[in-house]
Amino acid sequence: QQLLAENARLHNLLHTNPPLADTGYPGEKDSSYRYIPATVIRNTVNHFNNFIVLNKGKKQGIQKEMGVLSDKGIAGIIIGVSQNYSLAMSLLNTHSHISARIKKDNQLVKQKMRGEVVDIPAHIQLNPGDTIITSGNSFIFPAGLNIGVIHDFEKSKNHNLNKAGLQFCTDFNSLHYVYIIKSLEKKEKMKLLEEVEDD
Repeated sequence: QQLLAENARLHNLLHTNPPLADTGYPGEKDSSYRYIPATVIRNTVNHFNNFIVLNKGKKQGIQKEMGVLSDKGIAGIIIGVSQNYSLAMSLLNTHSHISARIKKDNQLVKQKMRGEVVDIPAHIQLNPGDTIITSGNSFIFPAGLNIGVIHDFEKSKNHNLNKAGLQFCTDFNSLHYVYIIKSLEKKEKMKLLEEVEDD
């Protein structure tokens, strides 16, 4: 617990990190996010709709629509909060949708449904081993966090959008310690978008 807290403190202090190829953290740290350490107290992996229960809640500043990050990559999104606990929708959930990019060329795609990448433009060829990362477009996760690695690619027969199978970077079977990600500028960004949409 002390090591987890110290790691979170260091992540919050540093504005930039050296690239860490095998972790979920980007080479450039976005200082507009705060990392809050948490412990997994319940985690399902064998259902269509899997969830993660964490030991942090409203008293610790946790709110809905905060991201959950393991030491290898993203793990889920907070969807429910009580005073001392929070409930996250796992990536292993059929309702999970994450705005993503292909790491090698920065092309936007979408991750959904328990390890499937969809909306891949027809001219993009993915290969086994290619990494999929967060796009940063959702205000929940900073850009550049690992989501998973491609293990198979299915080209559209109708020359439409392609899709691919994804192996998540996070090992959900051994998930125990995580970080909850709080966007410090989310309200400001959302307010700006609302003003544009109202015009």
